[in-house]
Amino acid sequence: LIANLSPTLTQLRVKGVKVMVMTTMGEENLNSLKNLAEVRIRDQMFGGGAISDSREALLLVGEEGGKPNIAVWAEHVGLVRLAKEYFAYLWREATPYR
Repeated sequence: LIANLSPTLTQLRVKGVKVMVMTTMGEENLNSLKNLAEVRIRDQMFGGGAISDSREALLLVGEEGGKPNIAVWAEHVGLVRLAKEYFAYLWREATPYR
């Protein structure tokens, strides 16, 4: 996944976009990512997703310990704001990866 995302993250970084990635992955997979984004680690997450410019959100939801099995893309202001606030809450509690 990191290899697939690296070109896009590199372009975003060059454009000055702040990229924040939160994951449960082990450290051996994150060394290349830390140069492209600010990375934090959590012990557990119930899904994933992406938030773009506070206008769009892609939410990935799955069962605990399993791969995501539902994807929701939204432009709804309320849902995007909820996703952003939830991400910020989790981000504050996550461990910075250095």
